[in-house]
Amino acid sequence: MPPDATTNDPAALDEVEEELVREVERYPWICGGGLKPQTGKDLGVYESSLEDRANCLSLWSLSYLNPLLALGSRKVLNAGDVGVPSKQDSSSESYEKVKKAWDEQVKIADAHNKKIM
Repeated sequence: MPPDATTNDPAALDEVEEELVREVERYPWICGGGLKPQTGKDLGVYESSLEDRANCLSLWSLSYLNPLLALGSRKVLNAGDVGVPSKQDSSSESYEKVKKAWDEQVKIADAHNKKIM
């Protein structure tokens, strides 16, 4: 049975409300007439971050944030709207950079300590 407004299931009601909102929220024809994103899923932020998909000019001007800012002007953002972090912000990437810097400092300290002894 498809969800409708007469069911008492809150998840089904949320789905129905979301579909109703999606039908109403459209960009003007001059902007392409597409549907306005309602969640981060619509922006595609679950697959890759907006920053990772941005080109050089978008990174320089921070214009890759415009879809997220537009969504934030229509509703309160939650963690699902922001999506996955950028690859360069991942812990494994940060760990590799810190480990490399730490190893370099250990080599410098060892060389300095050998001179003293």
